Amino acid sequence: MTQNFDRLRDEILEYLEGTNLGVFLGIPPNLDGTGVVAWNVEVDPDYRRFLKAAEKAGARIVVFHATELTPETVDETAEELEALTIERDERRELESKLKDARKHVGSTGAIELSFTVDSRVYVFEIRTDWFSDFLDIEEALEMYFPSLNGEEDDSMGGYFSRN
Repeated sequence: MTQNFDRLRDEILEYLEGTNLGVFLGIPPNLDGTGVVAWNVEVDPDYRRFLKAAEKAGARIVVFHATELTPETVDETAEELEALTIERDERRELESKLKDARKHVGSTGAIELSFTVDSRVYVFEIRTDWFSDFLDIEEALEMYFPSLNGEEDDSMGGYFSRN
């Protein structure tokens, strides 16, 4: 898998300029699995074929999103990992992945393209190995801190009243 996604990001945007597709620089759609069709990047990681399929399907707009690893994200993850009480071997593995991720701060770790036709969202997503490892850390943290993935305790309905 291509590891220099900064170059790939620019290449995809340049390629899109030569298509009939409009480009919307957005955030990835909420992919709850309903009506979502994922491109098999393991079999065919060529974004050009995905975009040609978008044109043939009648898409007029493609959502483009590139995820860059920020220092803040790495620092927050390090703080959350520090607060965990876990087995030493598991901590070492996660800390090793985090240390590797720090080397890539400021780099693009994932690129996602998507389009919608007939209420179905078609998605092309590609990640670097180091970014997949970083997401493994976040997934492990979510097991210990469920509120990290947005599942707040809303037993009070999100509101509190002294009345």
